[in-house]
Amino acid sequence: MKTNQHIAVYDRTSTKAQRDGSYQSSDYKKQGYRMFFDHGVSGAVAFDKRFQGRKLQKAIDSKEITKVIIPKLDRLGRNTADILKTLEVWHEKKLTIEVQSPGMCNFNDDGTENICWQLIVPLMSAVAQIERKSIAERMAEGRKRAIANGKAMGRKHGSVDSRDKFLNKIKTKNIIDLLKTQFPKTEEFPKGYYPYKEIAKRLGVSVYTITKVAKYIVDDLAFRKPEKVVSIS
Repeated sequence: MKTNQHIAVYDRTSTKAQRDGSYQSSDYKKQGYRMFFDHGVSGAVAFDKRFQGRKLQKAIDSKEITKVIIPKLDRLGRNTADILKTLEVWHEKKLTIEVQSPGMCNFNDDGTENICWQLIVPLMSAVAQIERKSIAERMAEGRKRAIANGKAMGRKHGSVDSRDKFLNKIKTKNIIDLLKTQFPKTEEFPKGYYPYKEIAKRLGVSVYTITKVAKYIVDDLAFRKPEKVVSIS
């Protein structure tokens, strides 16, 4: 089998029910590309807050990946600024970026920069943001109509996830990733890790949820000092 482990394919879907063609493509798998797929992750979640997004960035930083293939720009971020920030960081690292739709690459075949990329990408990013806003508005209207018609929304009252199901959620994996993250001490984070409140702010979750996750992986968090948080029965 041909191996191209230096080439990555990144994709994202908003719900677990969605199936994406590029991620399922047998052609990519046959060619040995590395697959990074955030399944069931909202486009509102910034790229660097996604589980697979962070894994891909680490592979890029370590120079394991030299080219990334993306189906559409809206797979990368929640708004124009977020998308352009990711692309700018990658471009500065001389990473080859291929966007399948509409079919563009930041570098030409001879290695020179593609001038059209600099002109068109900001426009494409803005269009992606407008599309996402439109989708969100339609979903909100749909929920309002459903509630008005007496339909119950959300998880059934009193239902509880099993331990394995809870730990396998994308949100939980993101929390675990940040709970385990250690780095040199800074003025902002003098303990060398993110406190619960910072993780809650970054991921848009409650401190209660983070405490629940930490309880399940307590053996992996020996380096963290106990934090005063809401108790869990």
